[in-house]
Amino acid sequence: MKRIGCYRGLSDRPSSEAEVPLGGRGRAARAIAGVLIIGGVGLLYLWPVALLPDLGVPSFVAWGLAIPSLWLGVSHLVAAATAYRGCPEVGAIASLVLRRHVITTCAPWERLDRRIEGSRNDREIPEQSARSCLRSA
Repeated sequence: MKRIGCYRGLSDRPSSEAEVPLGGRGRAARAIAGVLIIGGVGLLYLWPVALLPDLGVPSFVAWGLAIPSLWLGVSHLVAAATAYRGCPEVGAIASLVLRRHVITTCAPWERLDRRIEGSRNDREIPEQSARSCLRSA
């Protein structure tokens, strides 16, 4: 699996049958993240980005700055609404469009999900058994 920043790529698993849907706390965390990201875009658009036209910068530059952030915020809201577990900005909207579950992994969300959901998350392989699998291979 190729790792780019916190996004570790598409999962190697062929199906999502073992994928546990998000619980209420995980969904709330993604919804809060989405609202904060969209709110942050709104605040940035009011002051620093609004000054760009006064400096002679074309207005499409402001939209070019806002659209990726809006995508990020909306994808987190979609992830919360659909109980999508994984990297929201890559897989949540894609899962809706493709009408199938796109399995992705995201290290920060996985850590946060484990913390807020407690021991209910049994998706992880214990580290010792993972090492023994690597030794036997």
